[in-house]
Amino acid sequence: MKRIIFSILISILSINLNASDFDSAIILQEKGEIKKAISLFQKACKSSDSRACYNLAVMYYDGKKVKQDYSKVQKLYTKACDSGHAFSCYNLGLMYDGGKGVKKDSLKAKDLYTKACDAGDSFGCYNVGFVYYSGEVVKKDYLKAKEYFTKACDANDASACHNLGVMYSKAEGVKRDYAKAKDFYTKACDLKSDTACNNLGLMYIKAQGIAQNIAKAKELFKQSCDDGNAKGCKNYSMINK
Repeated sequence: MKRIIFSILISILSINLNASDFDSAIILQEKGEIKKAISLFQKACKSSDSRACYNLAVMYYDGKKVKQDYSKVQKLYTKACDSGHAFSCYNLGLMYDGGKGVKKDSLKAKDLYTKACDAGDSFGCYNVGFVYYSGEVVKKDYLKAKEYFTKACDANDASACHNLGVMYSKAEGVKRDYAKAKDFYTKACDLKSDTACNNLGLMYIKAQGIAQNIAKAKELFKQSCDDGNAKGCKNYSMINK
């Protein structure tokens, strides 16, 4: 699963007579004065304000207020990423991962996700973990997958917490530990992972490391179903028969 975060960074301002070019550009953008905003974003970007480079990249990628230009997007994200801007590294990784506006390069995407993760972006950490878990781009490495999923889960990424639950439940690169699996599924479920809620319900049905609790399983299947999980709905229906 790849997460898309192509969204404009917003600067929340009080009255400031010495507002930066970036801040002024945000105000102009909100007023709909796009050309003036772009001019100031460009000025700020040239002055190494990575936020401005990022916002320009998002605008050129989106193509709603300006003509879409993937070449500019790639250059702007690269400049911002080189300055340590996590979202830019991540979004550039998505472009290379999907071959969107650039030649598809999954290894380059993985390196960019890693850079995003190192800069504090949990989505980047999750994607690096998934690369190692799936083994489609690099050799499967469960220990590396666990390392990066843990970083993402610690930042409250529901999918990463769920995947750690799966790894401990199935003994994938780690010793089977149903107690840890339950903890990770619980955290993921609390973070609105419908799949984790369903899997946790199955643990209560099967009494995997915990006492069987049909009522709790039913509650979890319903929660999973309410969030749109087909398996959760099926299990909820079966338990009600």
